[in-house]
Amino acid sequence: MIIYFSATGNNKYLAQKIAEKTGENILSIIECTKENNYEISIAENESLGIIVPTYFWGLPSIVEEFLSKVKISISDNTYVYAIASYGTTTANALGYIKNYLKKQDITVDAAFEVKMTDTWTVMFDLTDENKIAQEQANVETQLENIIPKIQNKQPNSHKISIYHKIGSRFARRMYDNQRKCKHLHVLDNCVSCSLCAQNCPVSAITMIDGKPVWTLEKCVMCFRCLHRCPTFSIQYDDKTEHHGQYTNPHIDLFD
Repeated sequence: MIIYFSATGNNKYLAQKIAEKTGENILSIIECTKENNYEISIAENESLGIIVPTYFWGLPSIVEEFLSKVKISISDNTYVYAIASYGTTTANALGYIKNYLKKQDITVDAAFEVKMTDTWTVMFDLTDENKIAQEQANVETQLENIIPKIQNKQPNSHKISIYHKIGSRFARRMYDNQRKCKHLHVLDNCVSCSLCAQNCPVSAITMIDGKPVWTLEKCVMCFRCLHRCPTFSIQYDDKTEHHGQYTNPHIDLFD
């Protein structure tokens, strides 16, 4: 079983690619959250994989909430692995996964990192198509190295530096501020399609008079609404309008 969170398709792509080789089922954290599904049983001889992106040196808030609520039943021989995708660093993301699972007496046997396109367009420009294509090609190379290890249920020792452990505490405070919905707004070219409201992982958006309104104080800040808006009318302050949009080229469906 592969459990994943994906806003723009990157981590869903990882889950699907690994599942193609291992024959495992994949399960979306977004769907689990919407359906209030927090009881998961892993079959005998089935592996358990957690695949999520790194947000602000840690985990997306929806992943933290899910891991704090979910009850996972495994057998004594279940191989457990975690994958954190990242743009600049995974920092302590894998450490947080290990800690959440440890509370259920589940030990992570192997942890992997996959460098992918960073979709935080507040800082990163996504308009260079050649760069993104190269980043995608590099993902394939990384998967060629990781997948056989998962198939062979190979353990590893993933070390997290004290710098990243301490630094992640400060980064999490920054994340808490950055994910305030007051930063998000819609431009006049909105066509009232309501895709943003329909597909927000935490239902933070309500359509009012044909326009999206963020009705929660905080959201995941996954930018699913921004990147999948057909007219690119959703923006974060004045920092994203010239940085483009991104969705994984191999994934075209919402969870």
